[in-house]
Amino acid sequence: MSKKQLEINSIQNELAGGASLYFQPKPPQTQMHPEAKNDRSNERTTERTFVRTMKKQERVKVRHSFDVYRDQLVELQSLQLAAVRKGRRKPKLGDMVQAAIDLYLEKKKA
Repeated sequence: MSKKQLEINSIQNELAGGASLYFQPKPPQTQMHPEAKNDRSNERTTERTFVRTMKKQERVKVRHSFDVYRDQLVELQSLQLAAVRKGRRKPKLGDMVQAAIDLYLEKKKA
């Protein structure tokens, strides 16, 4: 049996022309309107810009595990279930505990 010869010329022609299935010709780039202004310059300045302002986060979350009593967890889960039955989104346990801690801390401050 002889090996089948590849048609090298036709393959090269397809590759040179770009396979239309894989490569789409890029549309010509449109030039900017001559009246359009470009306020940017390529020059560097030594002045510091204060355009970017970061919002100061009031509170930063820190991951910390706590032990809770089983009955506390069951009550929190029942509150989650009640919210879902009312058609609301299931509240996260962490959010519920954070709210409870905030209430506790406010009560202790007063």
